[in-house]
Amino acid sequence: MLSGVAPIEARGGDMSQKAVAALLKQANGHDPAARLEASRTLFRLGPAIAPQLERAGAKPMATISAPRGDVIYTLLSGKLSLAGADPNSFGVHVEANTSAKDVDRMGLAHGFRPLAPGQCRPDLSPACYVHLLSGKRLADVLRDVLTSEPRVTTVSLNYIEH
Repeated sequence: MLSGVAPIEARGGDMSQKAVAALLKQANGHDPAARLEASRTLFRLGPAIAPQLERAGAKPMATISAPRGDVIYTLLSGKLSLAGADPNSFGVHVEANTSAKDVDRMGLAHGFRPLAPGQCRPDLSPACYVHLLSGKRLADVLRDVLTSEPRVTTVSLNYIEH
């Protein structure tokens, strides 16, 4: 068991509001291992907990710096709106010790590539924008990254200026 992350043996409808709120807080936290485990648990609990996430403060992602919990809520609730965003790219926000090569490796594992290879900078938010590889769905890749990459703090849509 990871430090600070309690095991949860319940289905979405059985989760207490307090437990969901605690998971949301951990998903938005600074501890990579706790953030990753909380994200996995929230996705495993599924769409049934979306109302509880909303009551705990989560909302549909709407900025380039949306908290991780807002991204999880958006994906679970089915409220992913691509209005004004590129449906084939997204922003990756990473821990300070993450290199452009690390992001390249993540891309190979999850089906994306940086729009500007070698230009990912962890001091920026997002560190870089990436493009989905052919046949990949945005929602699937976002979920995959949030449940398997401890160095990713959050993701964002690639909003297009008009």
